[in-house]
Amino acid sequence: VNITGKGVQGLNTAENDNGYFYGQAFVTGNLRMHGPLKNMTFDMHLKSEENTRIILTTYTPSNIGQNNFIRFVSKKDKTSAKQQTEYVKGIILNLDMDITPAAQCVIIFDPKLDDVIKGYGKGNIKLELDYFGNLNIYGSYIIETGDYTFTALDVIKRHFQVKSGGTITWKGDPYEADVNIEATYDVNASVYDLVSSDVLTPEEKDAYRQNFPVKAKIFLTESLFLPIVKLDFDVLNTRTLSGSNINVLDQKIRYIKNDEQELNKQVISLLVMHRFLPVTTGIQPDQVSTDIYYNSASALISSQINSWLSQISETLDT
Repeated sequence: VNITGKGVQGLNTAENDNGYFYGQAFVTGNLRMHGPLKNMTFDMHLKSEENTRIILTTYTPSNIGQNNFIRFVSKKDKTSAKQQTEYVKGIILNLDMDITPAAQCVIIFDPKLDDVIKGYGKGNIKLELDYFGNLNIYGSYIIETGDYTFTALDVIKRHFQVKSGGTITWKGDPYEADVNIEATYDVNASVYDLVSSDVLTPEEKDAYRQNFPVKAKIFLTESLFLPIVKLDFDVLNTRTLSGSNINVLDQKIRYIKNDEQELNKQVISLLVMHRFLPVTTGIQPDQVSTDIYYNSASALISSQINSWLSQISETLDT
């Protein structure tokens, strides 16, 4: 049996139907059904249309809404996640799906914290489901536009813009998807605190105290479910500084970027307080490496903010 459709609703599921991916999909394409009724094969070649919204989740019910976000990769983590999702058995499904910018893709890291990436892009995804319910996914999705809602400690919320060209790639196992996403947050900030420990003239102090546009950056790489999170920043439009002042600032920034803990401290300060902190003074976060796997950028940042608050509390108690 061959069926051709245009603008047909091919998916209409909720989270309780499939915790890994769900949503609404309107598609155009072809469906071919063949084989015996007890072992039917469905071959589909589809293209997404307007009003399509697909949701991917990277959390399990046991870890949503927590503030102790550090999670280490283990086979137990992946096995537990797979056991929570069961796929239909008794049919064979071969889906070749062209995803167009008309479709919205949503990645939910933590629903209670509204820790979510929403994007529009394009790609080709191949989904294979065998008779025994074993699912494989292949292909890449490329984000063209999107935003990332970052939330820390339930009260600090910032909206990042996802850089065009970010990717999510599947090579078989649905729970082995790779992510490579960069998102930026714009803020105006003085750079004076970065150089305040230097001997400066009044004129130099005034030059550094002016506000400059700064881009705070978050990078999510490796596993979609337990990404490595890296932070960075760029100070823009420093042409109003003199040559010597620019050199001093550049040296400070290079020093910061060669020290992961100092870099994290400065980016978190930009996100929380919209300002830099002195490079060699101020509250220092614990030595937590971002090579540890977190379940989101919010996880990393919340962890380090909690460390700062703990140090403040200890200081007040002494």
